[in-house]
Amino acid sequence: MNWLLIPLRDEDVLVRNERVLYRQRRHWVAVLPELAQFLAVVFLHAAFAMRDTTGLGTVLVLGVIISIIVLRPLVRRERWDTWQLVTVVLVGYWAIRSGRSIGGLASLLVVAMGVRFVIRALRWAVYQRTYLTDRRLMEVDGFLGIRINSMPRHMVTDVTLRRTALGEILGYGMFRVETAGQEQSLTRLDHLLEPELFHDLVVSGPQFR
Repeated sequence: MNWLLIPLRDEDVLVRNERVLYRQRRHWVAVLPELAQFLAVVFLHAAFAMRDTTGLGTVLVLGVIISIIVLRPLVRRERWDTWQLVTVVLVGYWAIRSGRSIGGLASLLVVAMGVRFVIRALRWAVYQRTYLTDRRLMEVDGFLGIRINSMPRHMVTDVTLRRTALGEILGYGMFRVETAGQEQSLTRLDHLLEPELFHDLVVSGPQFR
């Protein structure tokens, strides 16, 4: 119970004499998909409410198409967390039993997507961190439990740093890691802040000398 809502500290994730070289949250672009999906649901709800309004036909049609494109990755997700599936089932059951209208269900969906975005933004801002130490690469998340993905630095055999045009403008990058031996969970790190610093610190390790 101690770490359900308390962010993890360095002493919670580091071993004795381990030295932190890099500790950062991801770039704020990492939360844009959830924000875009929330805004898409808001627009669809508004479009449904204004479907009989004259003079907005083309705008509404284009907005609906764009909103569906934005929401498509969410609908097609291959893996849903258990709490998300349970929540969808319970809310759907309650709505059917209480005789909610389509408009009422749409309002519930807007609220649910808003809560989802707030939780995602909270995790990004407070709980999730990327670490590089003199021993490991780590991704840490301490929201409602502890999740620590780590990889020993000595297993890194090759690295790739990539910035898209948007990443160059906003100041983030993607870092890909190749390892020796079995597949690792940290083969790709997206939306890294100070990616050049991260790259320099990784390749300065003894395995690259």
